[in-house]
Amino acid sequence: MVLTARKPFNGLPGVPTVIEAAKKHGLPAQTVASLEAMADVMDMGHAFFAPPNLPPDRIEALRSAFAKTFQNKEFLAKAEKAGLYVGYQPAAMLEQASHAAFKHATELAPLLKTE
Repeated sequence: MVLTARKPFNGLPGVPTVIEAAKKHGLPAQTVASLEAMADVMDMGHAFFAPPNLPPDRIEALRSAFAKTFQNKEFLAKAEKAGLYVGYQPAAMLEQASHAAFKHATELAPLLKTE
């Protein structure tokens, strides 16, 4: 068992990340980079993405609202009480992860096949 994430998860102690496992088994650097891109996409979790051509002022309003929500102590307390995992990633990090995934798409495709 491995975690498809860059960082270990406290809820699953002792379970290595896919990155740790790849490095341990000596996989090529390009494969490790592709797995890092995939892990970054998985780390997006339940990210929100806006449709193409959304006016910049609306994009900024959405980004600001999400940032403020995840700084709201009452919201965070209620989420924790409900047992929800709450994680916030700024838009720049999500964009970077998306671009890296597309860059590594050719190598990721065989890793994601179910056959």
